[in-house]
Amino acid sequence: MTVIQPNSISGINSITVQSGEGLSVHKSDGSLIREIVSATGVGTFYALNVGSATSVSNRGDVAISGIVTANGGVKVAAAATISTNGNATFSGVATAKAVDLQTGPFNVGTAATIYANGNITAGIVTFKAGDLQTGPFNVGTAATISANGNATFSGIVTSAGFVGDGSGLTGLSAGTSLSGSTNNTVCTVTGSGAITGEPNIFVNSNRLILGTADSPQTVYAGVDTDVLQINGNTNDYQKASMSMQYYYSNAASPSISIAKSRDTSVGGHTIVQDNDYIGGFRFFGSDGTDFEQGLAIEVQTDGSPAAGKVPMGLRYSTYAEGANADSLTERIRITDKGNVYLHGGTRTGDDRENHPYFGTDACKLTLVYDTDGGNMTDGSSNIVYGLGIYDKGGNSGSYAVSFRNGSATVGSIGMNASATQFNTSSDYRLKENQVAISDGITRLKTLKPYRFNFKTAPSETVDGFFAHEVTAVPEAVTGTKDAMKDGEIDPQSLDQSKLVPLLTAALQEAITKIETLETKVAALESA
Repeated sequence: MTVIQPNSISGINSITVQSGEGLSVHKSDGSLIREIVSATGVGTFYALNVGSATSVSNRGDVAISGIVTANGGVKVAAAATISTNGNATFSGVATAKAVDLQTGPFNVGTAATIYANGNITAGIVTFKAGDLQTGPFNVGTAATISANGNATFSGIVTSAGFVGDGSGLTGLSAGTSLSGSTNNTVCTVTGSGAITGEPNIFVNSNRLILGTADSPQTVYAGVDTDVLQINGNTNDYQKASMSMQYYYSNAASPSISIAKSRDTSVGGHTIVQDNDYIGGFRFFGSDGTDFEQGLAIEVQTDGSPAAGKVPMGLRYSTYAEGANADSLTERIRITDKGNVYLHGGTRTGDDRENHPYFGTDACKLTLVYDTDGGNMTDGSSNIVYGLGIYDKGGNSGSYAVSFRNGSATVGSIGMNASATQFNTSSDYRLKENQVAISDGITRLKTLKPYRFNFKTAPSETVDGFFAHEVTAVPEAVTGTKDAMKDGEIDPQSLDQSKLVPLLTAALQEAITKIETLETKVAALESA
């Protein structure tokens, strides 16, 4: 054990160093001040003063009035470490007075650096309401946030949203203005920095309205959901009109495309079915209360749609006087095969190739009408004709109908000022191998003329022949005896005009015989 008596330290009489086991510090009166019981252990001081600048209390507080210099760094428990290179690491919150940072920079991990001049370089900086008192706060050279809340940006500001009515915004691109704006108005750019509300273009409830009304109008059965409407109420009808124009040096033209799929998803494709409506045009007029439909032009599938083909037909319907309101009657139909049906009465069936009036015999043009007591009438005493052909010029020798086979005319229906001609081709230049009919009477005698009535008109007796019995002139007969079609009679037909040559030849033969007999009788009478 070694005893040291440091007379230069006030209040300490001796320091005793025990043999590697501890150290004892005594006052001058011999009382123990401090004892370290192990050379490697840590003892406890009640208080320790380092001159007048620093003191360490028995609570562990350290008060330093000057500058602390540590060559090996300073560690404050587990919360903070100050390294010898001047870096400070904090796991909690560090608070510093304005004078605490004199030379800087002060690094906050690797994310931020605070410089002595007050600049901050960081990723995202969050401030409490009281953090900025005097401002301004500069973000590089691009932006400045002042203490009054104003922000100045030299670049482009991008925001995912904006809150407020914008009434306090100023300095938006000098010269920008908005004029002519009313409810639902569509705005357009009319010049450099100028925005104008279009007076006749509106968007209301996802509907585009062109015209003078800014709300959708009801047109059909109380429905106002058309996504595009054009309306007008001025003397200029063109205010509610539409045109399409195309300018280019080719054969193309502007068009309107109407398409339908049975799929419920936009862009999806589910095949349409027979008689599906594809699209159309409907025409309405006001009856003083609302709009009533008077005419429709519609397109429907006409047959069995399949991959790569969708047959369609066109229907033209009008309102018939006296019919129920908004009830249309079909007047014209053009089928997918190009057949045209002109309807004047009630239809049955689908009126396609299996026509209710013609069976499966397809007619390219069919005229259908109703009769009233044997006369076709329009409800008055006036006769309504199934087909009328009128020559306004009144020219003699005009042709109302021409019949052609290929490039050759084979017949016509003509008229003059007082009569109608039913003509068939008979030019000698079209014929050859002609011989005289020498058996006219013999062939004529095979004809069997009758008086009879048709089963559909039992009260009407007429003169005629049975087609299959006219073997003397076979070219006058069309069809086959007892033929059936689709379970019904496929009747033969007879062109009685083709009997005229035979009748003429037979008559000529009879006249010759008569004249011969007359000569013989005259000779006998004169003898």
